[in-house]
Amino acid sequence: MLDVICKPTNGRLGLLLIPFLLCLSAPVYGAVTTTVTSGIALDRLEWTIGPSSSFPISELVFEATIWQTTFNAHWAHDTSRWFFEGTAGFGSVLSGSVVDSDFSLPQMNGLSSRSESEINGHNSLLFSLQGGYRIWTTERWVVSLISGFTWSQVRYQIENGDQIFPSGGTDLSSLNSEYRARWYGPTIGFRWNTDLRPLPLFFFLEGRFWPVIQYSGKGSWNLRSDFEQNPSFTHKDDNGYGGDVTATLRYPISNHWIVEGGWTGRFLRTSNGTDRTFFSNGSEGTIPLLDVSQDTHWFRLGLRYLW
Repeated sequence: MLDVICKPTNGRLGLLLIPFLLCLSAPVYGAVTTTVTSGIALDRLEWTIGPSSSFPISELVFEATIWQTTFNAHWAHDTSRWFFEGTAGFGSVLSGSVVDSDFSLPQMNGLSSRSESEINGHNSLLFSLQGGYRIWTTERWVVSLISGFTWSQVRYQIENGDQIFPSGGTDLSSLNSEYRARWYGPTIGFRWNTDLRPLPLFFFLEGRFWPVIQYSGKGSWNLRSDFEQNPSFTHKDDNGYGGDVTATLRYPISNHWIVEGGWTGRFLRTSNGTDRTFFSNGSEGTIPLLDVSQDTHWFRLGLRYLW
């Protein structure tokens, strides 16, 4: 039996509609499986700016808890080695924090200021298109090569700031700002399904590499009167790479219904980009975007249905 899973990966929404329509019209020609999965995602995003990699002058660290839900449609046929799927996801940011640190000396020495703020809301989006080819099939195992395109975005609402260093500094109590991070690019990888006989369980493992990632960020900082709003600054970088891993256990409760639980880790990196700041007098300034990283751990439960 071909065993598949909802994958919390991302691709452009317009393109995503095509495989969903194909899948929904495919029962005459193959088997369609749909999955709804939901759970807690722990997210950490960091970025630094400065004149050089040895002299970052500012670092922001975002940590957030997100309730993430995805919907997946998968099409396959017993007589074909090919399969196709699309995934769409939406998350609600529940809580989190932001630490903003500035430095006056190289190697993040000479701390000149540090503030802590709360993340109170906004959302995440996940989309993907993916196809695969089964290269090895036995009575217990199915190994496939997979390739696709993914798109990911998270928005943080930043409020209730507090100046930690120096104490008694800028009043940040009326902070009401936002940052949006977006990653997208092609993916390649593998997928392995096996049963765990004599237990009535199936195990699913998937690993994907993101060889070329485009990153863009956009921030609005309301307490800076010298900044434009929406946006106050943007980030752009096309030197990214990364990967993700998914591990899942599945338990069939009938011929059509399967319950599952698992973990997905996604790790994205980029460097040598551009930070562009927009000032209220109409001028602009740029400085190197040194590094950006985002790590996400998603713990989830799901329900699958074979049509």
